[in-house]
Amino acid sequence: MNRDSEKPKIILSCLTGNILEWFDFAVYGYLTPILATQFFPATDQFTSILLTYSVFAIGFLFRPLGAMIFGHIGDTWGRKSALVTSSLMMAIPTFCIGLLPNYEAIGLLAPALLITCRIFQGISIGGEFTGSIVYLVEQGTPGRKGFFSCWADIGCYIGMILGSICVALLHATLSKENLASFGWRLPFLSGLLLSVLAVYIRSHLSETLEFETTKQSVKSPSVKSPLKQLFKTSPKALFFSSLLAINTVGYYILIVFIPNQTVILGKLQGSETYLINAVVLLTITFSTFICANLCDYLDKTKLYLAGTIGCLLLAYPTFYGLNHFDLNTQVNMMCLMALSLGFCYGSRPLFMVSIFPAHLRFSAIAIALNLTNAVFGGFSPMLATYLVEKTGSIEIPAVLIIIACCFTIFAIVNLSELARGKTHENIDPITDKVLQRNTT
Repeated sequence: MNRDSEKPKIILSCLTGNILEWFDFAVYGYLTPILATQFFPATDQFTSILLTYSVFAIGFLFRPLGAMIFGHIGDTWGRKSALVTSSLMMAIPTFCIGLLPNYEAIGLLAPALLITCRIFQGISIGGEFTGSIVYLVEQGTPGRKGFFSCWADIGCYIGMILGSICVALLHATLSKENLASFGWRLPFLSGLLLSVLAVYIRSHLSETLEFETTKQSVKSPSVKSPLKQLFKTSPKALFFSSLLAINTVGYYILIVFIPNQTVILGKLQGSETYLINAVVLLTITFSTFICANLCDYLDKTKLYLAGTIGCLLLAYPTFYGLNHFDLNTQVNMMCLMALSLGFCYGSRPLFMVSIFPAHLRFSAIAIALNLTNAVFGGFSPMLATYLVEKTGSIEIPAVLIIIACCFTIFAIVNLSELARGKTHENIDPITDKVLQRNTT
């Protein structure tokens, strides 16, 4: 098979899979006020919202389990096998959420079934996003790996954009009663078509040459347990790589918390809020694409630092503006924040792939990103909601973003030498040889 002719299909396969996964996550996040009434009716809205956010967080808690499962599959059986399996595991529970009876119909069984679906989705996304990053970079054309690396993130953004537009259309075209009775189900049911397309394309792709070469050249018994070898050979790299993802707090607070907060406080109509959110997501998409392409020509470490420092500096002004600036200025501040986030995510894939050897790479990146996302990503909207409720200050979530950025900067600095290929932490205890890294 001509691998060059596969390049468009490679990009499309990773796009569709991530679009589906993050479309679902976006829809669940944006429909939280509706889902709260359907599955967690309580005496006050605040309690219902927190309970629904907690189920949003549960999906993240199971991402590390998915990282271990799909990391093992990806490093031992191949990247392609992991990606096909993750698509199937996401499609089924997503469709099932659209069919679930609500609390009024079956009582406590309704939230229990919702939690079960979210668990399987969390396991799936633990392998989908990180697996796509590894597959794209390894299949990327030399000298253009930055261009290839960004499509997993862009797929996430497109999924979030479609989720925003979808929820905006639901709010604009359906009454509150119809949205609560059946409208919220439509986005979950519609994801089935995209999942079928993703599975079909992925099942007809080839494995990466880097994986095939590594599989033939690395014969040590430790390859049978990549996770075990990873903790033996690269504990420092794994630890600091986990800290990299802490600035995901900024993403979920900007993209999930702020839209819901404006709706809850009645500052904007739902349709207006989620259309504005789509503009912010488009800004992140554009910024990520630009930064990823710049990584083919400039130092990816410096670009990563620039994006993170930008987030740190813009966090407080963005949240201060929610109560003190006019709407246009608020949107402009959020878009500036989005530009900075895009520089973080545009440089991160190449940065992380450069750190780890090929036969441990899938497991390493999956564990690093998903462990941190489980703790800091999924819980950030819930924590921000709680802090705003208790302090009465809309600016308080900015503190969470600033702290997260400080951790990320610390991690980038400590990993910079590894990412540039100038140090060799990774020594194979079986062969006593330095493990080769892709320094892209």
